[in-house]
Amino acid sequence: MTCQRLSDTDRQSPSKVSGQSGRSQRKCPSRTFSSDALSPVSASISPMHTQQSPLRLADNRSPSRFSSRPQIWHFMVKLPWWGRLAPIGGDRSGAGRVRPLADIEMLICYRRHFAGGKMNFYDEISPLYHLIYPNWTRSVELQGRQLDNIIQQNWPGSTRLLDVSCGIGTQALGLAELGYSISASDLSEKEIERAKKEAERRKLAIQFSVADMLNAHAQHGAGFDVLISCDNSVPHLLTDDDLLSAFRQFFDCLKPGGGCLITVRDYEKEERGKNLVKHYGARIEDGKRYVLFQVWDFTGVHYDLAFFIVEEELTTGIIHTHVMRSRYYAVSATRLCELMLNAGFEDVQRLDGQYFQPVIVGTKPSEDLLGI
Repeated sequence: MTCQRLSDTDRQSPSKVSGQSGRSQRKCPSRTFSSDALSPVSASISPMHTQQSPLRLADNRSPSRFSSRPQIWHFMVKLPWWGRLAPIGGDRSGAGRVRPLADIEMLICYRRHFAGGKMNFYDEISPLYHLIYPNWTRSVELQGRQLDNIIQQNWPGSTRLLDVSCGIGTQALGLAELGYSISASDLSEKEIERAKKEAERRKLAIQFSVADMLNAHAQHGAGFDVLISCDNSVPHLLTDDDLLSAFRQFFDCLKPGGGCLITVRDYEKEERGKNLVKHYGARIEDGKRYVLFQVWDFTGVHYDLAFFIVEEELTTGIIHTHVMRSRYYAVSATRLCELMLNAGFEDVQRLDGQYFQPVIVGTKPSEDLLGI
């Protein structure tokens, strides 16, 4: 699929939600609650979606009517494998007594967002991110080979690569193993910490740093053969203006004739609505079973995502529930192509069947076309 350039007057930006990208560095404070009888669980339940989660309030109070400080609420948690309701106690101040459970130790709390801020989704999910893939190590190798094929087909001889949303290193590690010289950054400090450890384990030399893709050129400079942003990272930017700004940063990072490669979900094929459940399956690791699923709630062209990871210790039956939340812009591949053209790229096209997501590629014009 090729794309036509649109003028600025033809572009329509969706209404801004927070005026920031979806992956803000501002964090919500948290408070640890514990008792002799209970083990704390990493779980966050947004007040906006409590009624849609697997949990329900045990009374009719609405969390949104109270202050924005961290709070604990009374919940009744349905445990199908025990077939009964298990009460969990607490009070509005967070100082209340928590009643023990005979069969399971669980403490569930939620943290409200500051006005204009968001919890850092990727910092929270970084220790468990590899579980998204049935076999992460194999995915690192496979995605490296697939991306290498695309890169060499479109920009032969490329070796110097920049990954502006590297996460825990899923793509950067695989490409480094194939001999690419890689600089990689991400907004999440925790993911960068883990990516460094993964590279050290494999004895790979990758230059990692913490940076926002909206400041990619200031962080990394210019002259890269190829820039990548994979695994549906750019839709964390919630407006066309932010996406265009990012693509202009990508453009400035590349040498003349260099290539930009991004991969995204095919939102034109995704159902729109509320309570949309996306299952990732179950994984067994280190004596634990993990069940993963997402719940999407659309509002216009944006959707709020809750990523649930239910962690069960197989020897004891203790359950920990992790809930990470973020917001995405369900932008179409067609629109992304248009914005890349407006950022100055040429030969922009969508590639299908070469990666597990649609791939969008574009090339920075050569020196002659740039007037250099």
